[in-house]
Amino acid sequence: MSPRVTGDPASTAAVPLGPVDPTSAPGVLRRAWRAWKRFGKRLADIQARILLTVFYYVIAAPFGIVMRFTDPLGLRPGIRHGWRARPPLAGSAMDRARRQF
Repeated sequence: MSPRVTGDPASTAAVPLGPVDPTSAPGVLRRAWRAWKRFGKRLADIQARILLTVFYYVIAAPFGIVMRFTDPLGLRPGIRHGWRARPPLAGSAMDRARRQF
């Protein structure tokens, strides 16, 4: 539907330019989409590098420093390795099976 055109210049100023040429739009959109993907990939690479660096220095490195001064597995020299003696369990095996938790 086109607006009614009269001799008045004000009525012709609002005439739309018409539909976009369908043969040129897909190529333009395709190029824009490829450019956007390249930009997004570069941005994601930078963002990942920054976030992983922050993670390392804020979480992983302090955890490693703390763990260096502890021996949770008992691997230091002078510590007895192997089986450790357990105190005898109270009650019969059937009673312990009934009270597992």
